Amino acid sequence: MAASDRNAVVLAGALALAGACLQPTRGFIEPDPDTTGPSAATQDSTDGSDGCGAPLLSCGPLCIDPATDEDHCGSCDVACILGEACIDGQCAPACPVGTAVCGVECIDSQADPDHCGQCGSPCAVDQVCALGECTTSCPAPLSQCGGSCVEVSSNAMYCGDCSTACGPMQSCADGSCECSGNHTPCGDACVKLDMDEAHCGECDNACASGQSCTDSECVCPGREVVCGDACVDTQSDPLHCGDCDAPCGDAKRCVAGQCQ
Repeated sequence: MAASDRNAVVLAGALALAGACLQPTRGFIEPDPDTTGPSAATQDSTDGSDGCGAPLLSCGPLCIDPATDEDHCGSCDVACILGEACIDGQCAPACPVGTAVCGVECIDSQADPDHCGQCGSPCAVDQVCALGECTTSCPAPLSQCGGSCVEVSSNAMYCGDCSTACGPMQSCADGSCECSGNHTPCGDACVKLDMDEAHCGECDNACASGQSCTDSECVCPGREVVCGDACVDTQSDPLHCGDCDAPCGDAKRCVAGQCQ
């Protein structure tokens, strides 16, 4: 398979799976009480570095790095979706660890003959890419996979052999793909249990319809609660008026949790 075709397949897999980030550890840093001042605890989510120190930003009570934080990517409250990572303050497709986005591909510029050394820098047809440079053969201990010179024990694009590529949020260790950073293996996917709605808090713990996964817990929006397998507003839902499974009946409506 040509390198460009292979990379497009890897990127397609990244977009199809949950999981997010070239640098997967996003975390946050609590503000320094000696520098934030007494008003920091009550500060609303805003863009600014007051009390945090550049390049960090103050978002509510948190100091975050907008270049890598997936919940505040580029600015406060701008969250990347599952399958994306925050890269230089922009949400972008997540690629296997050790690779980078180049156009619509995930590439390894140290070994990709179409992007050798940098994005858009191809080698000649009779050359291979080794350690980011075009050459005529692969130096030891690298193995030749097509036009790429790689260490198959650690290369996420050629993990263990020339035909195995790791998925998004995976790295290659000792020739095997494994989840990296704060991602957990659930089936064939690497997921974040603190935000994945299909694996919230633990693998296969799916949130109900309308719920989101926040800090490893399934939550309904606003004042809604879970009734059965969906989020409902018991203050206005005629099928769950005042409580779950409390229907108002025909030609009645639910107002402030009372059938009228």
